Amino acid sequence: AFVDIATSNGTNVEIYSNLTLCPVDKLVEYKGHIRIATTILGPNADIHDNITGVKGSFTKTTGVIEQLIRHDIPVRAFVTS
Repeated sequence: AFVDIATSNGTNVEIYSNLTLCPVDKLVEYKGHIRIATTILGPNADIHDNITGVKGSFTKTTGVIEQLIRHDIPVRAFVTS
């Protein structure tokens, strides 16, 4: 994968994702070489999930953010309201 190639060469990478399909354990393997960027599309699950059309997407995204923070992986989030 691109991230494997880039980080093996010492390049730092910012991954922009909604985080719903990102395995935290894999991201932790890249610790020190990655930053994460995401978007939260509203102040609560009802609004966010309505915009994405995917029930549970707010909970999944915010849950992954919490896990990444616990692992000291930098996370940047654009939050709309």
